[in-house]
Amino acid sequence: MDADARFRAAPEVTWRDVPGELLLFDARADRYHVLNEAAAEVWRRLVEGASLATIAAALAEQFDVDEAAMRADISEAAGDFLARGLLIALDTR
Repeated sequence: MDADARFRAAPEVTWRDVPGELLLFDARADRYHVLNEAAAEVWRRLVEGASLATIAAALAEQFDVDEAAMRADISEAAGDFLARGLLIALDTR
């Protein structure tokens, strides 16, 4: 996935912070998704419009891990959110 990719939440998706996790509700599918703290942090940054590269750099520094590995993990998470219809990719051209 392109490191400059940006996203927004699908219109049918709402979310709520609860202690230690984030609940996403997909009204289209009438389904809840529960994100742990790490996935919730990625979700928040994605829907705020940060690029995959920006998110990876920030989280790699925050958690003192390899940036390339973090980028791969975030790309995988974004791909999963896209496949589930929770995110919509924005045209960054």
